[in-house]
Amino acid sequence: MLFMLPFWAAGGMVAKQAAFDPFVSGTLSVGKFAWSVENKYAGRRISEREGPTERLRGATADVVAIVNGTPQAEIKLYTDSGMTAFGLGLSVEELEYLAGEINDHLSGIRAEKDSEERDGI
Repeated sequence: MLFMLPFWAAGGMVAKQAAFDPFVSGTLSVGKFAWSVENKYAGRRISEREGPTERLRGATADVVAIVNGTPQAEIKLYTDSGMTAFGLGLSVEELEYLAGEINDHLSGIRAEKDSEERDGI
C-alpha cells in the first residue's frame, strides 16, 4: 500500500491541474503605496497577499516544473520579507513580459518618489 502512495499523489496533482487550475484567476495591483495579489476560484477569493510598494523589490518569471516537455512557469514577486508566486498556467513568454512590465512600473514609482524627495514634496 505504501508503494502506491506516490502514484496517488501524482494522480491527485493531475486531477487538480485538470479540474481546479483552469478556473483560477489572479489579479495583481501595484500602486504608489501598496500592492496586492488575489487569486479566485469560481468567483471566490482563495488567497490574497498584500503589502507596501516600498518593500516590493521586483519580479521574475521562473520555470518551476517541466511537464511532458513543456515548461510550467510562474511570476515571483520579491519583497523585503519573502516571495509571492502567481500566474501558473501562463506561458513563459507571457510571464517574462509581465515581469518586465512589473519591474518597469516599480522603477517608475521609485523614480517619481526620488524626484519628489529631491523637490521637497
